[in-house]
Amino acid sequence: MIDFEDVSVRMSRHTILDGVDLHVDRGGWTCLIGPNGAGKTTLIRSAIGGIAFTGRVEIGGVKLNRIDPSRVAYVSQRPAVPEGMSVGEYVRLGRFPFGSPRTDQRGVEIVFGLLDELNLEN
Repeated sequence: MIDFEDVSVRMSRHTILDGVDLHVDRGGWTCLIGPNGAGKTTLIRSAIGGIAFTGRVEIGGVKLNRIDPSRVAYVSQRPAVPEGMSVGEYVRLGRFPFGSPRTDQRGVEIVFGLLDELNLEN
């Protein structure tokens, strides 16, 4: 589903990632583990087009430079979640590319099905 091939990221004069190769299967779980500053978030940001990189990133067989950024949802390490917002409401924000989360009934069904599958309460 997601392929990284020889992915490198440089910021200023520092190499953050150097030649990363990784394949993530569709429907599986993958965990990135490492100390602070190891490049975990940088790798994810390269996958969503949030940072310049060299190498190749494909999502679902589509090269990253051809993916519509409005089709990508990302929650940063320090999200600004409004106080009192439920998990379901927060997850529904990822449905914006498909219409308003307030009126997207199909999105509500998808989100609550996913939360149930993951054993998360709304």
